[in-house]
Amino acid sequence: MKMDYIYVWSILILLILINGYIIIAPFCLDAPEVMESNENGFSVDKSTETKDKGSRSLNDRLRADDLYERLITYFDQKKPYLRQNLKIKEVALYLYSNKTYLSRIINDKHNLNFNQFVNYYRIEEVKRLFMEDSSLNIQELCTRSGFGSMATFSIAFRYYLGNTPADWCKEQKLLREHE
Repeated sequence: MKMDYIYVWSILILLILINGYIIIAPFCLDAPEVMESNENGFSVDKSTETKDKGSRSLNDRLRADDLYERLITYFDQKKPYLRQNLKIKEVALYLYSNKTYLSRIINDKHNLNFNQFVNYYRIEEVKRLFMEDSSLNIQELCTRSGFGSMATFSIAFRYYLGNTPADWCKEQKLLREHE
């Protein structure tokens, strides 16, 4: 009876050692084509790590492209930039994202922050409105395009069109007269 316990324990210990060897051996053996040590001295399987990073970055790019397309569609169709107090948080919620990620996407694609991106769309709206009705005054163009103040409107206008709103409107009227 005592021999049976010794025999069972011997088998269990042997199985544990074999399993331990099978699990740990690949990390301890030198296989330079697959295993490399990182800065902490741990072995890392470089072949799967690169595949993971590649697929992860591909997934990240696909997600970013999808979010960007949804953002552009939202701005083109729903025109949220016409609301004076539009916040990035609102847009991110509408697009089922977060404001940090959305901000990074805008910055990566356009090299603009969220407010600059919104102001770009607002300036495009000003141009569209003025082409439809050149009798609109500057204050009307400002409010109809979503700007909250004339100061912000003028700054954005100069930034994107290189001119003051009044001078740009005069130029556009002159161009129309000469057509």
